[in-house]
Amino acid sequence: MRKFILIFFLFTTSICSAQDSVATKHEIYLGVNLTRLVAQDCELQLFYRITNRSMVGLSGGYDFNWGGRAFTTSYPASDTVGWQPGYIPSLEAETRETSRYFFGQGPALRLSYNYMWQTKKQNVKILTAEMLLKIRDYDNYWYKHYEVLFLESGEQKIYGFTVYYGEYTKLTNFLLLNVFVGFGFRHLESDVVRPAYNNYHAGWLQEEQFTYQHTYPSVHLGVAIIINPAGTGMPDVEKKSQL
Repeated sequence: MRKFILIFFLFTTSICSAQDSVATKHEIYLGVNLTRLVAQDCELQLFYRITNRSMVGLSGGYDFNWGGRAFTTSYPASDTVGWQPGYIPSLEAETRETSRYFFGQGPALRLSYNYMWQTKKQNVKILTAEMLLKIRDYDNYWYKHYEVLFLESGEQKIYGFTVYYGEYTKLTNFLLLNVFVGFGFRHLESDVVRPAYNNYHAGWLQEEQFTYQHTYPSVHLGVAIIINPAGTGMPDVEKKSQL
């Protein structure tokens, strides 16, 4: 699957670049995705304009994953008091396997290809294909399975591919607003370790190791601020004839 995504990405880039090889304007833009920032996924975006209508992007940062707490009932051991393996907090629901996607923190990296065109209102539409890699490990999280509570740790990688459709609106010569919607998927790979523990019903249970994988559909709606350091306002995506 990952090889297919990479081939598709390179093929799309070569086709779009071939269609727009006139009067290239090499410019650099910076960006901050405000929607991700609210969830404490702190990434800085860098875009390099390779043709009048297209840019390549690189984003990097650290995902503190504050938003993940809203989607799971599991907690790090450091956030709880008086819990121990085998003890069942009466109000805690069983942990879903799929909720591992919302465990942990770690670095994030994104690569993107962006294709732009101008509307009659002089706004710029943008179509983006983006690949994602996140390393989101977790250590000593409580996990409830049936009537058993125990700790587990995991080394996790999240792969993703998303297509976004957005529109640039000029705020100032230095700032643009990008409102976008996107659809894609996320694939989680977790190498999980559950330490040995004493179960009050079954006695001493040995350490358990296994790999968990799951693919999730993803829907995205958000806002980003784009910084134009040159102060030239909206990208000029119209082709100019060669002299």
